[in-house]
Amino acid sequence: MTESTDDRTWQEAEQALSSIRRRLGGHGGDVTIADVQDGTVHVTFHAACEHCPAQALTYVSAVRETLLQVPGVKEVRAPQVRDSRFALDRIASMLELTPFNRPVQTP
Repeated sequence: MTESTDDRTWQEAEQALSSIRRRLGGHGGDVTIADVQDGTVHVTFHAACEHCPAQALTYVSAVRETLLQVPGVKEVRAPQVRDSRFALDRIASMLELTPFNRPVQTP
């Protein structure tokens, strides 16, 4: 039995999130992968991160940017982050990170 692409992506994404999870844990929060489908990683924030006012910043600058470096990840979604795509793109632009308004190029 061969391992699926989504399973490999999930494992690599979990490894990539390990350093972020340690930092979030220091603030009483956490983030986990809820699902991986066709290169889209769905994450869920927990504990202190669920209602943190800096959730969008954490999502854009740490979680999304880290996961987009994982081979096979094309998009990262966090349904709990309710900021508009425009607002998230502004955050990414200000931090000179991957913009939301164009697709991620994968090799």
